[in-house]
Amino acid sequence: MINPFDLGSSRIVSGTGHASERDPVLDQARLAVGLIALMVKDDGERMTKDERTAR
Repeated sequence: MINPFDLGSSRIVSGTGHASERDPVLDQARLAVGLIALMVKDDGERMTKDERTAR
């Protein structure tokens, strides 16, 4: 099972062997914000009962 809260490595090596640093916490935060943005309704729209109870 994949744990969505596992953080990746802070060092990435490309296919050409170039190593670069990244912030895994910032990457995880971007993914979470993107997911929340997909779930937000536009102004004036209401969620249906099925959407509110979906798991």
